[in-house]
Amino acid sequence: MLKSTWSAFPIPGAIVEGEGHLICINRHYLVKALRFGLNRIEIIDEFTPLTLRNEGKKMIIMPIRLDEKCCAPQATTPPATPPKQTTPEGHTNGEQH
Repeated sequence: MLKSTWSAFPIPGAIVEGEGHLICINRHYLVKALRFGLNRIEIIDEFTPLTLRNEGKKMIIMPIRLDEKCCAPQATTPPATPPKQTTPEGHTNGEQH
């Protein structure tokens, strides 16, 4: 279950262009990118991977989908049992009588 607490912090000198989007990513990947000096973050929408770059270096981070529908376990159906095939002698393949 997701925690209901969010962390927000201002970034001095940041320039934001375009529409705002709520995007969830693994914070460890974000910290790693920032430590590599990747300080330009390009966001298209909440489903497209983020691109972080600086001076020819680039890192792509896939967002995490928080939609409960996509995270719910899928119902699985058991695989269909193939019908037994008989040989002309009357024996079933793979079985001995």
